[in-house]
Amino acid sequence: MPNNTTIPEKKPTILAIDDNPEVAELLYEILSRTGNYNVHIVTSGAEALEKIEEITPDLVLLDILMPEMNGYETCQHLRKKEKTREIPILFLSAISEHSEKIKAYEAGAYDFIHKPVDPKSLITRIEVYLKLKKAQDELKASQAELEEKVKQSTIQLSEANEELRLRNQQLRGLTQTLIVNNRTLNETIDQLQEKTMALKNSESLMQTIFDSASVGIVLYNPQGEIIQFNPAFVDFIGYPPDELRGIHFESITFTEDLGNELLSYHRLNTKLLNEYTLEKRYVRKNGDIIWGRNNVTSILSDDTTIFSISIIENIDAQKRAQLSLEESQKKLEAIYDHIPLPAMVLDNNLIVVNTNPAAAFLTRHNYNKPEYLGPGDVLCCVNAINYRTCGVGPACTMCPLNSIIKKTFIDHVKIEKAEIKLKILIDKTISERFFLVSTVPYQLNIHDYLLIILDDITNRKEAELAIIESEENFRTIFNSTLDAIGIADFNDRIVDVNDAMCKFIGIDKQSLIGQDVNIIAYPDRYDTLNTLLYRVKLGEKLVHEAMLKTPRGSMPVECSVSQLTINHNKYVLGVFRDITYRKQAEQQMIKAIVEAEEKRREHFAQELHDGIGPILSTIKLYLQWMTLPNLRMPLPELIRKTEETVDIAHKTVREISFNLNPHILQNFGLVSALKTFIDRIGELYPVPITFSTNLEQRIPDIIETILYRIITEAINNTIKYASAHKINLSLKHTGYQILLIYEDDGIGFDVEKTLASKNGMGLINMQSRIRSVGGNMRIESKKNEGCRLTVEVSSNPHTNYEFVI
Repeated sequence: MPNNTTIPEKKPTILAIDDNPEVAELLYEILSRTGNYNVHIVTSGAEALEKIEEITPDLVLLDILMPEMNGYETCQHLRKKEKTREIPILFLSAISEHSEKIKAYEAGAYDFIHKPVDPKSLITRIEVYLKLKKAQDELKASQAELEEKVKQSTIQLSEANEELRLRNQQLRGLTQTLIVNNRTLNETIDQLQEKTMALKNSESLMQTIFDSASVGIVLYNPQGEIIQFNPAFVDFIGYPPDELRGIHFESITFTEDLGNELLSYHRLNTKLLNEYTLEKRYVRKNGDIIWGRNNVTSILSDDTTIFSISIIENIDAQKRAQLSLEESQKKLEAIYDHIPLPAMVLDNNLIVVNTNPAAAFLTRHNYNKPEYLGPGDVLCCVNAINYRTCGVGPACTMCPLNSIIKKTFIDHVKIEKAEIKLKILIDKTISERFFLVSTVPYQLNIHDYLLIILDDITNRKEAELAIIESEENFRTIFNSTLDAIGIADFNDRIVDVNDAMCKFIGIDKQSLIGQDVNIIAYPDRYDTLNTLLYRVKLGEKLVHEAMLKTPRGSMPVECSVSQLTINHNKYVLGVFRDITYRKQAEQQMIKAIVEAEEKRREHFAQELHDGIGPILSTIKLYLQWMTLPNLRMPLPELIRKTEETVDIAHKTVREISFNLNPHILQNFGLVSALKTFIDRIGELYPVPITFSTNLEQRIPDIIETILYRIITEAINNTIKYASAHKINLSLKHTGYQILLIYEDDGIGFDVEKTLASKNGMGLINMQSRIRSVGGNMRIESKKNEGCRLTVEVSSNPHTNYEFVI
């Protein structure tokens, strides 16, 4: 009975990696609830690599921020393993920076999913990538199956061709027997009568052979018209039997092959030939072209009448394969001749059978394509230059190239870029040259050959020696300088440090090399450090101040960061200088300046406020005049002067007094002071200001004062000089720092040129203020592209230190 039992499809296996137990438990719950997956949970990259040895997952969910081995490193390890190289890997992270996404995709991720995870979206993406994985696996299986079928078909075709060759050989023997029997017709009548019975038996046998032969047999009259044929020929040519009789061979011969056929048939009829063999194309009834090998033999029925019998082998598949091979061989030869590196082909006797033009300068006599020469002779090897007299020969054991060639032929090992040194003759001068040798063994027409490609790397080797000497000089300077120097690769791994750097941070060199650059920074500065490294990798050269993390505590340093190229590989170079004393003096000085400036502003504000008294007295006088019976001036004029004076007093009080001493800042904080300032600006100027903030509590007074001065000065500069249509202001508390972003759409300016001029004192003053509390300010502006001001400052400036660009 047939078995109708359906084998259940194997559930896909999913491996989830997250160091947070709650997130891991949530992922397990979401995935297990569907009932469609086998779910495995691990909490670290190292545990995941061990788990991979037990199972082969169909998809991996991977967290980024994990201790010891982060998600990027885990992904790179999985991509290096053969069994996990093509498994879909989806990153799960709360990180939203575009640079981190790019880093994830570069590490080998298929997708990037933000936390917190939406179960429906997660299941949908998992299903998409599982289907993609399944389709890829099925495609590979189909390709493997197709390659096996092609291999088996090739073997069967070879066997069929061999069988056909044997049958054709047998048929030629039978055909010769037929010819001999036909010639017996010329014997005398007496001899014919004696052999009548034997002839009848022979004719019966020949007819049987004729009808059952697997090759086509055709009998032509002297005019080349068909008078008899066997069933195999009917199948071959595709004509009905009644249409074949009387048809001329010209009608079924391809036009381009007809000339050779007519010439050979003419020679047969004029007795210049007794037989001929010709490969030609036949035209079938339906118009298709088919290749056949035509073996034609003449039959003399009397002294003058010549018939011919043709045995036709079907060689269409063989011929088309041969033509295809010839075409491929022509293309291969064209590619071979245009390879820019010297190349040669050897047979299994280590005899050179071909070289390309690029190898001409290496050949002994500058041959283009020498034949029957050994590799030593071709390469003008000094050890084999006189081998015909010294007996060394091409098999010279002193030649490293010969050992590589023998290893390839004997061990069937493909060599890729093996470095050797040869002494060769070029223009009768001995030259010691370095080569990279690659060998590729292959078969052609059942014969073994070896392709050798040589790459002259002598100049590179000389450069490497120069680099080694330069490296020694560099190392001496590198370790002698008093500045701390560190070098990291583009994967943010420390590759080298000098002695001063080890002394700076109190960690030995071996412990530092291979570590992530974050080892010298505080955790709350990782994002800022990664941003700086990203900018340097894009080609920027930066000078910044930072707080260096050491086992002895924090150390303020000035660091120059730039790209460094060594042997075509790019690195990040950082040079650190201790600025502890400078920063202490600078902070004390700036703090004193800020305090003095604030006292002076209070004094000015009080004086201006008191100075507005005379203006108010004038207004009062005008009002008193209005009550007098005899006015000193017309009443309308008196009212106008009074209004003008009031406007002057109003504007003076609002602009100068508020800017110099904003009491609302002291009493209610930065956000309230900014809102009040923006409202008053809106009453005086038509530039709309958009202000957003999440700052809900007071921050240290000095930071509030500095941020307020920077914002108000930026707004005043935009209104006075930028011709802007709008201003966007954002003030955010990120948890450990205050982030200020100020943007306008004005005419912009050249930042570097302005800072270098007298007009840049305002910007320098802003930078000095924010630097006094360990903050960072970046100004970005171009002509007609507006201005963007970014300020980052720690919410607790006494314990943290910020990068300063």
